[in-house]
Amino acid sequence: MSLCQPFSGDRTTDERQATKDVKTIQLLNTLYTASQWMEVLEMESVALKLATQYSVQKPALAALICTILGETHLVTNGFAKAIVLDERGLELYEGNGDIRGQMITLYRLGSCHRSLGNYKKAIVRFKNVRKIYVNYTASPVRKPLGEDFMEVVLASLGKCYTNVGQNHKAIETHKRCRKLAEARKDSGRLAVAKSCENLGQAYSETGQFNTALDLFQQANLIAKEENCHGLPDEQVQMRNIGHVGLMLFALGQYRTAILQFELAMQQAVSIGSKQDQGFYCTNLGCCYSKAGDHAKAITLQEQNLQIFNALKDRTRLGQVHSHLATCLEASGEYGLAIKAHLETRTVAKEVGNQAGESVILGALGSCHTALGNYSQAIACHQEQFSIAKEMSEDVVGVMGSCYLETAWSENINLHLEVVKALLDLGVSTWSGARHKLHDATANNSVTEKLQAAKIHPHQQAYPPDTGMYCTVAACLLEALDLAKTQGYFFEGEHAQLYLAFLAFDADFKEKALGHLRGYLETIADRAYEFCRGCWQKRGKDASMRTCAGCSVVKFCDKHHQKMASHRGGRCRTRITIPHKDICALLSKWRQVDKGHASVDSYTADMLQFLGTYNLFWTPTPENMKLDSQQD
Repeated sequence: MSLCQPFSGDRTTDERQATKDVKTIQLLNTLYTASQWMEVLEMESVALKLATQYSVQKPALAALICTILGETHLVTNGFAKAIVLDERGLELYEGNGDIRGQMITLYRLGSCHRSLGNYKKAIVRFKNVRKIYVNYTASPVRKPLGEDFMEVVLASLGKCYTNVGQNHKAIETHKRCRKLAEARKDSGRLAVAKSCENLGQAYSETGQFNTALDLFQQANLIAKEENCHGLPDEQVQMRNIGHVGLMLFALGQYRTAILQFELAMQQAVSIGSKQDQGFYCTNLGCCYSKAGDHAKAITLQEQNLQIFNALKDRTRLGQVHSHLATCLEASGEYGLAIKAHLETRTVAKEVGNQAGESVILGALGSCHTALGNYSQAIACHQEQFSIAKEMSEDVVGVMGSCYLETAWSENINLHLEVVKALLDLGVSTWSGARHKLHDATANNSVTEKLQAAKIHPHQQAYPPDTGMYCTVAACLLEALDLAKTQGYFFEGEHAQLYLAFLAFDADFKEKALGHLRGYLETIADRAYEFCRGCWQKRGKDASMRTCAGCSVVKFCDKHHQKMASHRGGRCRTRITIPHKDICALLSKWRQVDKGHASVDSYTADMLQFLGTYNLFWTPTPENMKLDSQQD
């Protein structure tokens, strides 16, 4: 690419400078092409000056410099800086009429926003690429794009739809992507396998794990088939072995999933990918934690910290800290879990993952509640709610969206985070107030502060002289409203349960009975969708085992039925009631629902349950330990 003519003054001096600039840009491009990212970043200040210098006379050259720097920051996880550079590059491409440059830059902008959790901005960018592509393909004169470019864009758009809970759109987008790949026949076979992967992940979000398993197995078969043609498919095989492991994990078959992840990890070692070794080591740790072997899980996550520290991968390091914190929390080591969550948050702030921060704050609040640090728990949940509320504005939610990933995951449902934050805020506020009221040595100023809280529309359900109940009810009732309208039945169930105990505690027995009936109705209405043992959503393709005691709830298998009856669980600040403690009430409710008994006939049983069951137990390593059942 030729540079502009000298601007003024001594022509020889300007020509010398122009020659020097050409060499600088050539060196920058050489380093970029060779993926020497750190060396490119060392030249950033000089390159930016050149981009500014040539932005008017040579906008294409200036845009190229912005592209090189923007992609370098993207690859090195400097997403915020990449966005600034790519926005600048996009303006230059638009002014120069370079449609190809616009599409590539918009795609990269979408990728950056998605990495930062700004899903709605990412969707806009990816949809703009699709819109421009129509004009691009109609142009008789155009620079070539990769034949799979639109497949890559659609795959990213589909994943973004998953991020905001629009699973039906995600599935349709991935189907379109697969259709494009199939049209390329032999050259698109491996792309078909990748589309099957993405489709499998999208179906898994709806709880259709058997359908997802089938798609992952299809992808693996294609990858093996392509191996006969000498194509680089080892990573595709490895990924799909890992995906099968993830589906087995989601189905609660932890021991079988461990075998899959160990096999995937062996392949990662054979191809020399430290990143993948770390990823499957993380999943192995999660499986061992779920299977009850917390010591093994913690050891694996600590090994992972060493892997990603050596790779200097801050984003993955944040993920590992998150997993380690979850394992420590499951083992009852709340103090150590808090330290790991704080490390996770430090990395999240560093890379600009604000959506991840909301989930981390929820986990921190849960740990503080378990330790009795109620004021700190409340502060965490308030900040969690503020972040999730702000980021979820204008993002369309879909009823019943469900996610399988961890706190750090890119699959964060912000609408669901708002509901969870309200629930956890209400429960932690109530727990703190109860502790103050029952602690003779405590200063009860917390209760006074709660009574002076601003009146919220939802508080009208309780008289204003019941200050603490009024404040807690505001959070729980708003959470219940959102859970009902957005289809989050598990959270709706929790809201009804805590509202029942809250009303009973405030001596509003009719309200308490109404919410307890709502709790039982919610369980009965959606019993066919969830396993009460592993708490995973199940799709229409899943075969389920019905409880013989109540004939209402369902389980994946007999092991999950034992899990449901032998232990309760904790969903962050909240707990779930062991099925054996609610089975009899559900059985009687089923008789009422079928018209075989009146509502009043089991009022006494409901009041007895509310009066004797302790909803505010403090989790310990013993009662938090998951059943170590063989699959």
